[in-house]
Amino acid sequence: GITDPNVDSKELYKFLREALAKITIENPYRGPDFHKNKKFTYWNSPIGQEANFFMGRETISIDFKEVYECIYHGGLIGK
Repeated sequence: GITDPNVDSKELYKFLREALAKITIENPYRGPDFHKNKKFTYWNSPIGQEANFFMGRETISIDFKEVYECIYHGGLIGK
């Protein structure tokens, strides 16, 4: 979630949705490895890219200061 209370949450989450819309076939679990606009920079560091188990860390920064972090994980649910 947001790590800096001074950040406009509506603006940040609008940017996050923009980044998440740019998923790739190679990494379909969250957003791309990198996405940037004039204000925000999104980084995604996936670990384990198998459909049955994946996890990673995504961050958003402003001028190299981290303002958002999410540790994510997931996988396939039984048949």
